[in-house]
Amino acid sequence: MRHRSNNICALEPISDPDETFAPRAADIPPLQADTPPSPPCQGGDKGGYPRNKSGMIWAPCLVSLFVGASALGQTEARFEFTRMLAHWTDYDRPEYLEFVREAQPELVQVGEYGAHFWSLVHTPEYKGYPSHFPVRGIEPASAWFAELNRQLHAAGVKVVGHLNVEFLVGDPDSPEGPRGFFRFYRDLWDESVLGPKPEADPMALLERKKDGTPIRDRTYAIGGMNEYWACLRNPSWQKVLKAWVHRGIELGVDGYVANYFYRHDCLCEHCVRGFRQYLKDRFGPDELRRRFGIEDLGRHEFAELVSWHDPAQSTPLRREMLRFSQISNKEVFDEVFVRYGRSIKPDLIVAQWNHLGDFSQLSGDERCLLPAELWGRDEDYLWYSTGGSANTTELKRGFLGDATLQARYIRGAFADKPYTLGKYEQTRIRAAIAELAANGGAPMGFYADFTKPAGREVLTRYYQFLKRYDAVFRADRSHAEAVLLFPRQAVHAGDLGPLEKFREAGRVLLDAHVLFDVLPDDLAS
Repeated sequence: MRHRSNNICALEPISDPDETFAPRAADIPPLQADTPPSPPCQGGDKGGYPRNKSGMIWAPCLVSLFVGASALGQTEARFEFTRMLAHWTDYDRPEYLEFVREAQPELVQVGEYGAHFWSLVHTPEYKGYPSHFPVRGIEPASAWFAELNRQLHAAGVKVVGHLNVEFLVGDPDSPEGPRGFFRFYRDLWDESVLGPKPEADPMALLERKKDGTPIRDRTYAIGGMNEYWACLRNPSWQKVLKAWVHRGIELGVDGYVANYFYRHDCLCEHCVRGFRQYLKDRFGPDELRRRFGIEDLGRHEFAELVSWHDPAQSTPLRREMLRFSQISNKEVFDEVFVRYGRSIKPDLIVAQWNHLGDFSQLSGDERCLLPAELWGRDEDYLWYSTGGSANTTELKRGFLGDATLQARYIRGAFADKPYTLGKYEQTRIRAAIAELAANGGAPMGFYADFTKPAGREVLTRYYQFLKRYDAVFRADRSHAEAVLLFPRQAVHAGDLGPLEKFREAGRVLLDAHVLFDVLPDDLAS
């Protein structure tokens, strides 16, 4: 078994007590006293430690760390898995179930039970992006997914459904009347299935601009329809989500991965009231006046209430808005999925689909300002998308298209619970699977293309390898020689300078083949 050592790589020296990471599984024996020390890093000098391009030496120094589930208040038994598949399309082909039975994943992400289902499944666009529903109509599609879930369970697989929590496709009015989500809400809401409507008018559920009009986009323009956003802080919208969660459980899902988990520059009554309360709880009147120029919080008019924003345009107040956005999103996630969902199904698997890219902070990452004690609390696994930052290779400039640094950051921040990376990788399948497995993740996030014989053979072979050596990969522990600190405290303060140093240090350590973990610096002790 692999063990985690107690060295750390940081930009500043760190002092020590003498504790180590505790093994996660009770049957992992402690490192024996006669275990030989790890060899020094290759590719550098002064003890073998590597240098960066400016000549700075990244030398591990002995520290004391004790971080694990108990450190984050997460001592419950974990849901562990090492093999997963995720599909938004082609899951209606006969080969899909055949492939699942061959590859034998433990978990599949398949099906849509949130806003995309209720917005699109009854429309002429039902077969298109993003969910590619196999049949048209709410009742026929519900029956179809219930049967798919039954067959997946018969194959010994856990089923996690996608649940879009707020991204609504449709038009409140058009020459043919309401379309998409708005037609569903007006004409197709079945109270015998979903309970009473929380609001008579669906417009009462939406995010709003400063002038009171709904926030509207046309990013995809599916079927020529607009896109609106429900406000997660709206109690009536939370009732809609709970109705959808309940319905999916009735149809046989084992859990949900929540996606489109955003907050925009919404100034609806719920966001403004919530942000005022957040500031009141966090700062006294003198602090509000000194830090933000707010003389009277109860009467203050906010010109904006942003979430993600350009780091170059960041201010202390904007960062408080972003922090509020992410904390309140997490509170809604816990209310809908953890407390309500698990009140119906106690073993409900819950996860979020988030976006990291190349460590986008302030302008990206749904958790970038989330306090450590809330980061992944009560969640079973994480999906983090790397977008376009890790799905190409450019050997001439030394870019391998890997996401090892991101994987190790997630593992350290998430107390070593299961996670996957959505790399949008369709070519280097074997490398993507191996990268995740080697870093304690669960292959693979998206594009497990079973429709091509060569790809299907590789996926099956690699998944069977993981199954054969399950004792090695399940609940494994790192064999790191060092820990590189992620500068989360600086990010929370709006300083992204240390983030670039972190990236550079990570590349140096990776190129020198140093065995290291990544840990957010506010978890180091």
